[in-house]
Amino acid sequence: MKRFRLADGRGPGRCSSNDLGLIDRSMLCVEEDTDMADDVDEWGVPASMFGGAVPDEFAAALARVAMLSALVESKLLGLLSTVGAEPQDVWAGKAAGEILSKLETIAVAGMPARQSAPAALLDALRVEVVAARSDAHARNELLHAVWPVPLVDGGLGWKLLPKKQRDVYAQWSRAVTGDFRPLIGRFVNHVRVIDNLRAQIDQLPRRVSGQ
Repeated sequence: MKRFRLADGRGPGRCSSNDLGLIDRSMLCVEEDTDMADDVDEWGVPASMFGGAVPDEFAAALARVAMLSALVESKLLGLLSTVGAEPQDVWAGKAAGEILSKLETIAVAGMPARQSAPAALLDALRVEVVAARSDAHARNELLHAVWPVPLVDGGLGWKLLPKKQRDVYAQWSRAVTGDFRPLIGRFVNHVRVIDNLRAQIDQLPRRVSGQ
């Protein structure tokens, strides 16, 4: 059976023949022969799909990025219902980018649902929105990549790019490197910051309809 591995020998992953040409030169694939049995892990995933068993540490890191980012999105929705004039159900299910854009507008224009929001609090809201948007992008890079080298430290993946993300029209994929531990730490911090912001905003008097 034909398989392909990274030319520099990094593992445990290998890249398939379909990956050739999709990843940058630093991840050049070379062909090798192997009779490795197509073992499956406890979840039913064949080892051949990623060139070997996916390390538990990598799967755990990727899962934490997914779980924490979903929690942050939920917290942002709650924050929007605290500062905005609309209830949560109006924004529930909308993309995180839309919620962040609405919060960004409120941070600049003021809180429709609250009276006399201090400038420092609005500024703190703006700073958190900018940081959360940046980390949402980092999350997408990791979760939407294919990982021929699934390692927390020193791992490499590649991601297909929509046209709007291409620096050069012909460049329709790019390499992705793991940034798991710092990103997980930032997501944990986002949860704490958003909870703190919401607690402070809850202390402000609500704006009466018509004011």
